[in-house]
Amino acid sequence: MANANDIGLLVDSLQGVLGLLVPLIIGFALIAFLWGIVKYMWGASDEKQREESKMFMLWGIIGLFVMISVWGLVAIIANLTGNHIPSGFAPSLPNKQ
Repeated sequence: MANANDIGLLVDSLQGVLGLLVPLIIGFALIAFLWGIVKYMWGASDEKQREESKMFMLWGIIGLFVMISVWGLVAIIANLTGNHIPSGFAPSLPNKQ
């Protein structure tokens, strides 16, 4: 049977991995969107390639929206429940001074 210390270490390591993966996946989605823009400009004379590029950009935007929304919802729920999310894992608002 696992003790609480082992579970805590597992949760900490999962947070570390997610803290690295989430920005990486969002970066890939952004690159996919930008690639759709490049393909659209290259294929300006080809109707089929323009339509394919539009779909690529659309799905890139949808992917970015979903990932960032879920990321924000996790931060909101964590703050409402009193849990602390390490910096770098969730977006933070600038502090007014």
